[in-house]
Amino acid sequence: MESSNEAQPESDEASHVQAVGDAIPRDDPELAHLHKSICLLLAAIESLPALSKEDMEVNEAAARACFARALRQLRAAQMLVLWGYYSEIGLVLRGAYESASLGRMLAKDPEKAERWLRKGQWFPESAVRSWLRTGGAEDDTLRVYTDGYRVLSAWAHPTAMSCAGLVDFLSPQFGLRLWASFDEAQFRRWVREITATSIFACFAMRNAVVDETVLSPAWRRDLFALQETVSQKTLPHLHRDWDAEGRRYEEYRSQVQSVVGADERLDEHPGSWRNVSRRLSI
Repeated sequence: MESSNEAQPESDEASHVQAVGDAIPRDDPELAHLHKSICLLLAAIESLPALSKEDMEVNEAAARACFARALRQLRAAQMLVLWGYYSEIGLVLRGAYESASLGRMLAKDPEKAERWLRKGQWFPESAVRSWLRTGGAEDDTLRVYTDGYRVLSAWAHPTAMSCAGLVDFLSPQFGLRLWASFDEAQFRRWVREITATSIFACFAMRNAVVDETVLSPAWRRDLFALQETVSQKTLPHLHRDWDAEGRRYEEYRSQVQSVVGADERLDEHPGSWRNVSRRLSI
């Protein structure tokens, strides 16, 4: 491959990025959906109780770390679509997909969380898929997960599909698109993909907690409504009596005790397993 000895032009990437930003439609509803979906994931993570390192169980620590990475990757994808770097979004989104899926698995499997966090063991996507299958995940859940990962993988790797968009086939000579530029079709495609992956991460987090009723009813209502809006489908399995959900949520909050100091309370309570087993062994 020959190279030119001519002086190379100075990079003026900022002006190209600015041009992309100027071309993005203002008050775009699909962009608003993207922002809402990422904000929902952020709100769910920030709503988790603050715990000391001593009170944090290994599966919860591992899951929180994975969902934090998923959030950052989704934010990175958002910046890429706003800057016009469409060809790089699939790679980042696949990472977010993996992080959220792994977070769900580690939250439910302390033994795997222990190996992941303390021993540095890596669990590939196939291991997560296998865990979902053996855990009794519904066929639709497995299909959505598998199809989503396959699509993003095709864009994450340097396939002809992911690289062809960087070639300017309309130019008389072989030209390459080296600078950020606005493309309406690519913009639309990736805004929808980022939104879908953000919603996927939110549902993964919902499934990672002990029960969805521990999550704010307002948060769940907003997530379910956004999913229906984006999918343009009525999803009866997501419908709830939100007044009843609100009352149940407040009742749980008033009765469930914090994990902080749990060991001390279990040592003192005569009905705890450790005290009952101690009495029966005497």
